[in-house]
Amino acid sequence: MESQSLTLQKQISRYAPIHLEPELTTLSEGDKEALGYILKASIVIDDIFYEQVWNSNRMLRDWLKTHSDYSSFDNLKWAYYSINKSPWSCLDENKAFLSTADSAVKLLTDATKPISGWKGVEYRAAFPQDKPGGANFYPPDMNKMATFEAFIGIRDDVATSQLKLFGGQLEDLEKNLPMDNIYKSDNVSAAPIRVMNLLYNSGDVKGPQTIAFNLPNDERIVNERGTSMVMLKNISEAKFKLIVKPIADACIREEQKDYVDFEPYYTHIVCHECCHGIGPHSIILPSGKKSTVRLELLEFHSALEEAKADIVGLWALNFLINKVEDAVESLSREILTIQAKGDKPAAQALLQSRATMTQPLRVALEKIEHVQVPVDIAPMFGMANKLLANI
Repeated sequence: MESQSLTLQKQISRYAPIHLEPELTTLSEGDKEALGYILKASIVIDDIFYEQVWNSNRMLRDWLKTHSDYSSFDNLKWAYYSINKSPWSCLDENKAFLSTADSAVKLLTDATKPISGWKGVEYRAAFPQDKPGGANFYPPDMNKMATFEAFIGIRDDVATSQLKLFGGQLEDLEKNLPMDNIYKSDNVSAAPIRVMNLLYNSGDVKGPQTIAFNLPNDERIVNERGTSMVMLKNISEAKFKLIVKPIADACIREEQKDYVDFEPYYTHIVCHECCHGIGPHSIILPSGKKSTVRLELLEFHSALEEAKADIVGLWALNFLINKVEDAVESLSREILTIQAKGDKPAAQALLQSRATMTQPLRVALEKIEHVQVPVDIAPMFGMANKLLANI
């Protein structure tokens, strides 16, 4: 038990707790009351998601919460379960951090199978070490299992107005993308961008926290209607303060530290998200067949799409200030062309060739490990809980 407690403490320490208290002064009393009901609805979404993860998940959740004050060990179990919303750790490739014995609720005089340290035990929920892909009730051949989630925040109109430049530039960026014109889209429209400060989230928001989202993901709708982007500014600010800045302090030369600032970091996030909306989505294969990048690249799609958003986001920023570097343009062209052709072998080869641990990166990671920089944040929704208490 002592060993497991130490392991849980180390796992929990990877997340920096952060209290989210967005300003509500612009809301009327009626708005605040309505917001409370929206928060209540989001709790229902949470319950749905717990079931989506695993069919006994809610049962285990309720048991762990009820017993969280029994001991420090029980408190640790509940704390890390709350972050992951399941007994599987998001940062450890969904490795189980609890065992069935951790859900013991009743000691028995006799046991059908001897267990060290127990006379007998009745379990609240027996669960597999491997996270079930279909939550134990989705059909095994179902390849699209959409999960539920909710993000509730207070819109920041000033910050939103400052980002209009980026949303209105997508058509021009698409026309000038570093790839052959035959692969470019004629249907890119300005992407509405909204900035908000997160008040509460629920559903599939376990583990690492998102700082923005650009939806929808459906290529057909993207082609017809474009995308819409939401930036979670207070989450970005928290990650910069608690993660990015400590990494910079550990790894950046002293003379460069004055350049470490939130605004450039935030600008790159905006460019990254905008660039999810441009480039290849629906494609025509060399055979003439219509398809999508997602369908053709399969398991490599997500990694390559994020790489595209990063490097093409950097290209876009440079393009807007008329200063594009050759290396940035070259890698952007390579990734965009792979997507446009739906070339899965090329996607795999590129990702494998780039996934190398260089010596500078190894040294940087060792420095970060030494100063124990958190990997992500664990939001605490004090303001949301106050609003819910008034409903």
